[in-house]
Amino acid sequence: MGSKGGEGVYQRIISWIPPHDVYVEPFAGLAAVWRYKRPARRSILIDLDAAALDRIGDEAGCLDRIGDEAGCLDRIGDGRGDVETFVGDGVDYLRRMRPNGQRVFVYCDPPYLRETRRDPDRDYYLNDWSREDHEAFLPVVAGLGCPVLVSGYWSDLYAEALAGWAVERFPATTRAGPAEEVLWANYARPDSLHDYRFIGSTFPERWRIHKRQRNWVKALGRMAPVERRAMLSAIVEAYGADVGGELLGSTTSAVMATIDLLGGGGSRAL
Repeated sequence: MGSKGGEGVYQRIISWIPPHDVYVEPFAGLAAVWRYKRPARRSILIDLDAAALDRIGDEAGCLDRIGDEAGCLDRIGDGRGDVETFVGDGVDYLRRMRPNGQRVFVYCDPPYLRETRRDPDRDYYLNDWSREDHEAFLPVVAGLGCPVLVSGYWSDLYAEALAGWAVERFPATTRAGPAEEVLWANYARPDSLHDYRFIGSTFPERWRIHKRQRNWVKALGRMAPVERRAMLSAIVEAYGADVGGELLGSTTSAVMATIDLLGGGGSRAL
């Protein structure tokens, strides 16, 4: 229930997200995970709160909006790919969704089960859910034919409905104090990720990896261009099938061209 934009929260979530071309978030809210993760070619954000989607559109640079029931944020000029927003019921959208052979990933952050909250009598959501709403949601998400990641607090209801799913628990800080977030995934923890910038379960671990990356990039930068390309070529030849094709394109030449472009750049990490 705490913000997914909190320190150590979005990093853990993004480090569970496998490679994908289409990103679907049916309960978008502030869409913190979408904001921080590497963009997909196409993103679909759904929420019952039109104002929340309006804020996303305003911040992302919405160029077009269609009617009161659907919004379109395609042609965004900030590198986020094609983004579509829809005002409506996320569960209903999932019922109707068909991956059709595309690499689709679904991240669900529904209203947390009331009985798991620190104050069950308090209304935290503009559009809250009853237990019956959760009971209707769980079989829908369990039946999706694509990778799915669900956020919540631990409950017997979710544990039973998502039995056999991978589970990770981790500490988080909310406005009400410390809490334990839980992730349920219908796939094993992936070695191949959509975004590798946030790997590491703690800040010191993320910082250690980030420093190592930075030092390697600096060392490459001090080499003569032909020597640098020789080193990168050897890395791509040895490990391109593991990482390069997913992150940078399907061919060695595409990988090399993109590595050249990224070599001196920086990006948000940790």
